[in-house]
Amino acid sequence: MKLLTPATSAQLGLSRRIAKKLNRPTIGELKSVILQCISRDSGWVKVSKKALVGLKAEDELRLDAGKIAIRAAFDRARANQHNEAVAVLDEAIDDTEEGQVKAWLLSKKAAFQHAMDADGAQRTLVAAHKMESGVIKPMFGATYKRLAPATGKQAVALIENHGGRFIDPTMMRLFADELCSDLQFKMESSDTFEAAVNDLAWFIGIRGQRPERDCKEGPDNLWALSNGSFLVIECKNGVASTSGGISKRDAGQLGQSMAWFRARYPASTGVPVIVHRDATLGQGASVLEGMRVIAETHLAKLRKNVRELAQQLVDPDIGRSATEVAKRLAQFELNGGALVNAFSTAVRTG
Repeated sequence: MKLLTPATSAQLGLSRRIAKKLNRPTIGELKSVILQCISRDSGWVKVSKKALVGLKAEDELRLDAGKIAIRAAFDRARANQHNEAVAVLDEAIDDTEEGQVKAWLLSKKAAFQHAMDADGAQRTLVAAHKMESGVIKPMFGATYKRLAPATGKQAVALIENHGGRFIDPTMMRLFADELCSDLQFKMESSDTFEAAVNDLAWFIGIRGQRPERDCKEGPDNLWALSNGSFLVIECKNGVASTSGGISKRDAGQLGQSMAWFRARYPASTGVPVIVHRDATLGQGASVLEGMRVIAETHLAKLRKNVRELAQQLVDPDIGRSATEVAKRLAQFELNGGALVNAFSTAVRTG
């Protein structure tokens, strides 16, 4: 928002006010509003101009400081001033408080640093990767960072998460809709699905990780529940057929993930969970103690409840109150104590 001009900010504000009045519009209602804009409806033009009345132009340039630093570093590196290039980025890194941006700048610094200190560049990437696992991985030293057990209330974490990301309730609802659209059983969607599982944890105030993606070991997803336990999740949403049940290979992979979890979290309880079309073990597959299955019916219920939660959180009297949010999490069975039983079933052994 701070990078927008006053005029653009005012127009965006007008759009949001109109969106709130529409509430949950039909396609026909959306089309009507869009055509008012496209056809330059006189009422629309009047309202648009009114939103801009009294605004004053500002001479201040709105530029991203990190991108400016990268460009300045590039100019220096092109002149073979590699030390100066790194120094420019060091200053930008020190001035940045947001962790993900700092990690991104560190990864850029490593690229300029490599020309004069390849080992140092790798150490910089290690530091960046510890802060944000999504940046480029170093050639060595990328160690697993344990997921801290939940210590606070889930409702409070949800409010903090949403407040730091969503400018208004409309964005929150759109995020929830997109999230639910990704939580589907379909072929060749593993990465999208696993990302959605991780985003879902964040959306409902639970800490999550993707160890297999980030460190090439462990489960697809790991959740730290508010009751102190963990969910060790393997996602098989791309399985084409349920005729053979959960295969020996898929069950074995979940077993390996549980062994990985016990080695790294020896004092914690982990619940083995597999996302699969079938809740029955196939031929030769071994059952794991406490194993749960998220089948199609459970996933459909989960999508429904997430959308209904988002609809409730639109109300600021609910979305900003930890007490009210906690009530809704319980109502839709999305709190740490209820969600395992609500959205999964014990595996059947045939």
